[in-house]
Amino acid sequence: MMYMGSEGIHSHTFVYEQKSTCPVCTTHVHRMALSPSTTLNALLQQLCEGEFRLKSPSVTSSSKTLYMRKPAALEKATKGNLDKPLNELINSGEELTITDPVFHDTSLQLVVTFE
Repeated sequence: MMYMGSEGIHSHTFVYEQKSTCPVCTTHVHRMALSPSTTLNALLQQLCEGEFRLKSPSVTSSSKTLYMRKPAALEKATKGNLDKPLNELINSGEELTITDPVFHDTSLQLVVTFE
């Protein structure tokens, strides 16, 4: 923004482009192919280091809670799932709901298929 004295204020304008796979502003279901022996902890690391750049994800499936970071009682109850392979926790093609402070009021839908 630039102040132009008695003539007014000038600001630059530009067009915002929406990414079709943005987890915040779209309802796109993301897909990920993983080995059945991949642990839940490895999946969470991929979500933190990959394209989503999550900070502290929590994961639920349609049938159960796989891992919740907060509150502490839920983390204690689900921490044992971190070292389990995904094929013991979910079926191939099952949709997971990922929540994270990065998403604020929304969640990420992720379908995991086994290679």
